[in-house]
Amino acid sequence: MTREPGPRAASRTWFCLPVAVMGVAASLVLGYFTQTGEDTRIRAGLETQAARTVKDIEKRLDEGIRPISILAFFLQTQTVPSADRFAAMARKVAALGIPVGRLNWEPRVPANQREAFEAQARADGLADFRIAKLMPDGTFQPADIDTEYFPIRLGVTNGGFPDAYGFDVTSDRARRIIAHLARDSGDPYAMRSRILPTEVLRTPTYLIYWPLFGDGITPATVGERRHSLSGYVTSVVKLEDVLTYALGDVVPLQATIVFRARNPDMGGAMELVGSYQPKAGLTIYLPNSKAPNATGNVFEHNFTLLHQELAVTVAFP
Repeated sequence: MTREPGPRAASRTWFCLPVAVMGVAASLVLGYFTQTGEDTRIRAGLETQAARTVKDIEKRLDEGIRPISILAFFLQTQTVPSADRFAAMARKVAALGIPVGRLNWEPRVPANQREAFEAQARADGLADFRIAKLMPDGTFQPADIDTEYFPIRLGVTNGGFPDAYGFDVTSDRARRIIAHLARDSGDPYAMRSRILPTEVLRTPTYLIYWPLFGDGITPATVGERRHSLSGYVTSVVKLEDVLTYALGDVVPLQATIVFRARNPDMGGAMELVGSYQPKAGLTIYLPNSKAPNATGNVFEHNFTLLHQELAVTVAFP
């Protein structure tokens, strides 16, 4: 004989149903917040790893470039350094840091000393030496009449860069702006070069201008710095070498890293410089290139090196 459920059993069923629904909902909510908390924890860990990676890159870049100050100090203690002593010091500097493609010394030459300076350089073995400017087609022509010049007098190349003795490194407008910023601040400045066939073998580079002052001490005021400027150390560094050195072994195995730098010629926009991907390796981009898609957990960090604003994006899949 089958017994029909009574009113009390039915009421228990209706009572238990919302309880069960509420339990499932509570489990879903708890699971959601648990997963959200776990995602937040993972993302925070990746953010920490990205920040540490960029900090390591910044440190390696700074450590690599700073040895150029050794050459600057050497030149400030020499009235007219010999080519041999300059070359020996320049090679020591290049061995201490990033692979520097070229190191140059450009003394300040007042207009009334131009002819004597050119004649002395020729007498020292630089045949046909003359103070020159670089033309758009990559050839050199005699420099225009000016109040002063900063010609390359001594140079050492470690990366296959052609010699350009006599080239006035302030005869080009973009370079002159950077040189004057270095002079007025008393600090080294860097600029990303346009690709000049005779100078950088069509390889994107950074140019570093390191100002030299007469007594080896940076004067306190802009006026004094302009008066006592004795010349520059300039270095040409391939972007590929710079970034390869900076990346070293600091890159997480699965991370994609994208480098950008602020370009004054583009209205202050951040211009793509290069990227690193585990499978593709390091890629250097020409101006106006498009960046690879950075997907997943993406973190951006900024820092300034030699007055160049850099943005480094680290993306984890």
